[in-house]
Amino acid sequence: MKPISTPASSAVSVQAIWWRRVAWSILALGLVLRGVIWLQQRSLYLDEANLLRNFTERSFLGLFRNLDYEQYSPPLFSVLVKGCLGLFGNNELSVRLVPVLASMLTLGLFFRQTRRWLAPPVAVFALGFMAFGKVFVDYGTVCKQYATDGLAALALIEVAYYVGRVRFGAREAGVWVLVGCVSIWFSMPSVFVLAGIGLWYLLQAWQRQDWRAIGWVLGTGLAWLVCFGVYYMLLLQTNVESDYLQQYHREMFLAFPPRSAEDVQLLLKQLGELINKTVGKTALAAGLAIICFPLGLSQLLRRQHFLACVLLLPIAACLAASALHYYSLMSRLVLFMLPLLLLVLGYGAQWLGQRHKWAAWTIATLAVVVLANQQQLRYLGKPFQSDYADVRSALEVVAQHQQPGDAVFAYYNVAPVARYYTQEHTPRLTLPGLTLQEAGPLPTKQDPFTYGLLTLQQQGAHRIWLVYDREDEGPAQLAAAQGKVLARYPVYRGYALLYAPTAPTSQ
Repeated sequence: MKPISTPASSAVSVQAIWWRRVAWSILALGLVLRGVIWLQQRSLYLDEANLLRNFTERSFLGLFRNLDYEQYSPPLFSVLVKGCLGLFGNNELSVRLVPVLASMLTLGLFFRQTRRWLAPPVAVFALGFMAFGKVFVDYGTVCKQYATDGLAALALIEVAYYVGRVRFGAREAGVWVLVGCVSIWFSMPSVFVLAGIGLWYLLQAWQRQDWRAIGWVLGTGLAWLVCFGVYYMLLLQTNVESDYLQQYHREMFLAFPPRSAEDVQLLLKQLGELINKTVGKTALAAGLAIICFPLGLSQLLRRQHFLACVLLLPIAACLAASALHYYSLMSRLVLFMLPLLLLVLGYGAQWLGQRHKWAAWTIATLAVVVLANQQQLRYLGKPFQSDYADVRSALEVVAQHQQPGDAVFAYYNVAPVARYYTQEHTPRLTLPGLTLQEAGPLPTKQDPFTYGLLTLQQQGAHRIWLVYDREDEGPAQLAAAQGKVLARYPVYRGYALLYAPTAPTSQ
């Protein structure tokens, strides 16, 4: 006998189908957006160029030790990217293939998890933030490990949902030793997620008074700890103890506990940045986060112990490591954590909306406005604008207009990118007379840019091209003071400039 369909149940069914279609549409658009931006082949930036130099200069085995040129990358990620270079050539598409695929898989996993744990309307909004948010789109399409960090985090949570929740024995321990150790070498922040997963298994075994399971969980955790210890000594210890890196990230280590008014201001700024990267930098976004996150936190701790462990503990562990100056809260380094924050926010919004209809409409309105402000869908039809200058276009302009005898100056911030396009990229860009300035101490108190230009003038250069990766007018003013500016070609967040020095200048 078939169940009788009532108008109310039919309406719910129609709504569920509608929300499901919206979610699938957002997923498809998010995947297409990443693919389009990847195909645009925008210029590499400084860190990408320095990282790729390691891959071209080293063997696969050489990637399992500290990298050069102030770069860090998990070895297994490095191996995958280097493999793409060998298979598909050294160009923007091949070097970013692993990250963009990781970003797409992360979006697919998040789609699956929001549908599992959130009500359809809330799941749609959470998915929209990840599908179209700038930080997810930007760092999901560059040759760095940030997208794979996010993939590793959600993949570990997905495995934990299916493996060992009812029984944790030798087979489950074997699976997790393998998965956990591989994930550590693939993505360092996965240790934060593994901590939450391990605690969940331990609590479950303790509640069942299953002493054998407790032994297997502890043994698995010990294997992870040994694996991470080896990883730390080989790849992290030097960076953690580096005075340069400690100073560079000083403002991005969590200021907790705050010991002064300045620390309180810094702490608020850091928490605001987490909100900014998750849901956007507006007062409405801050309000949405301030309302929903505490509610999600309390409800997960009370009702959803699995999610409390695998979402909240990794966040807490990351923040604790940052407070101890072991992990930076730089936006790209916490990319793995942002989907977890979105799930917590979603859970809080869901709980509030289920109890107060007015609250559901208020939160939905806030989410629509915030999401509309943050989305990046306009880049389906025009070049993506990241936080970095289009150095490649500036170099191409110089190559097009350069005359025999022209000198080309790439100061230390541009030099790695210029080296990549003139020495490593396939095909290579031809730039005769190119000077690549190395970073490092100078035999003078002049700033590096001025020193490099004056050195070229001393050597008798009659026409000098400058390639600059900022909108700062300082280099253009310096060129005008030293001679006559002959041409200037603006590019995104930078420019190429040609000038003729009036006479050689002594330093």
